[in-house]
Amino acid sequence: MVNGNREALLQSGLKLFSSSGYVGVSVQEIVDQAGVSKPTLYHYFGSKLSFYAAIFDVYGESLLGLLQEKCRYSGDLVHHLNTLTQSLLDYFLGREDFFWFLENAYSAPMQSEYEPIVSGFWDALQAPLLDFFEQAANHHGNLRGKAMQLTYTYLGMVRIFFTLIMRGKVERTGDLSYRLMHQFMYGIFS
Repeated sequence: MVNGNREALLQSGLKLFSSSGYVGVSVQEIVDQAGVSKPTLYHYFGSKLSFYAAIFDVYGESLLGLLQEKCRYSGDLVHHLNTLTQSLLDYFLGREDFFWFLENAYSAPMQSEYEPIVSGFWDALQAPLLDFFEQAANHHGNLRGKAMQLTYTYLGMVRIFFTLIMRGKVERTGDLSYRLMHQFMYGIFS
């Protein structure tokens, strides 16, 4: 059950970190929930910090892949943003623990030992969007020099609306992606 123990640890860590953040979770809590011993965690990951990084690697790989795929700009900004937004909403609705894990990680204190892991992941997450908006600026002159601002604004909007959906404050209707993009596009084209 070698791979089973590793997977059980990752699932336990994801669930615990998603609700309590890095600092709020002990190695003992992780191994207790996974049903393994501390030496098992240290065998696979070496430390709590390396274990935390592994969660980003394992669960973040599909999100990074999705962004790289959906951020290939081919001239239709509105269509691409609608498709990307719908894809992100679909992705996170099936991975709520990973969403809350990222939300907890996003607020990492600047001097914390785990902040470099979080920053590295967020940089990788933003890179396809930055490239997307830079390419879009070739067709939409008013976007020139605004790729970073648009990336932050877009990700912030998606994060906030998904949080509201998860908390039951916003209903996810079939046209939610369209309505979000309509609002976002109004800001771009104004």
